[in-house]
Amino acid sequence: VDPGFEVDDIKDMELSWAVLDEWIEEKLEDPNHPLRVALEGGVSSKNLHDFVSFVYSNRDYFEDYLEEIDCPDNYCEAYEPLLDIIEANIDKLHLIKQNGASANIKKDCSDSMNMVEKLIELDNVEAGEAIGWIMQQEKLNLPPVNPAIFEGLNEFQQMLNNKLGSVQDEISDVVVFSCLKSLGEFLETIEARKFESGILGFDDLLIKARNMLRDDYAARDYFKRKFKYILVDEFQDTDPLQAEIVFFLAEKSIEVKNSINRQQFCRKWDECVPE
Repeated sequence: VDPGFEVDDIKDMELSWAVLDEWIEEKLEDPNHPLRVALEGGVSSKNLHDFVSFVYSNRDYFEDYLEEIDCPDNYCEAYEPLLDIIEANIDKLHLIKQNGASANIKKDCSDSMNMVEKLIELDNVEAGEAIGWIMQQEKLNLPPVNPAIFEGLNEFQQMLNNKLGSVQDEISDVVVFSCLKSLGEFLETIEARKFESGILGFDDLLIKARNMLRDDYAARDYFKRKFKYILVDEFQDTDPLQAEIVFFLAEKSIEVKNSINRQQFCRKWDECVPE
């Protein structure tokens, strides 16, 4: 942190919102970015904005969690089972398309016929577009086809609907975790802008103080020696970050003889043993 930093919650909030808007706008231009995929899948712009804002407001909790998220790098993995069924039954889909188009299709079947056409082309579209489309689909309601042309239409339709439902559930998980993982970049972006501007909010002071005490034994030991006793009034109302700081400062001192031992001190507040 620049020693000349300024603590101003209002300026910090204004800067944070500006960076937030710029970052979301930039990422939505990428058709395969998780936020764009979520938008294509039916999530509103307001909900996306609120989602990113919530993670930022609770960044001290998400910091380590975001690094541990494990999700597919390729969205196609989430809907490959659906593609497999389409590939195995592409002739049946073409039969439905051809015979449905030549018949007098009821209005309530027209969306399903459009869906059949889209399914046939699904393997040839961008992953982000494909996922967005899949997430907005309801169950197939195919038009009747002459049994002599297509026997077992109902069973085929049920199989597609079941697979569509399971794929939608899988995609939801992948998109949510992918969105969360992508926010690590946003947190880095906003921290860089804050460093450039020299503006910090009160939460930033708590987070940086906690991180210093958690990660730097020498700093922790230095500040611990400044307090013989620590009294916390109304502890039940203490901010979790403040509580962590207290536990690090109240930790029982340990003798650090070499660099190896120095790496073994407690980095989790709930493992600290009070003096």
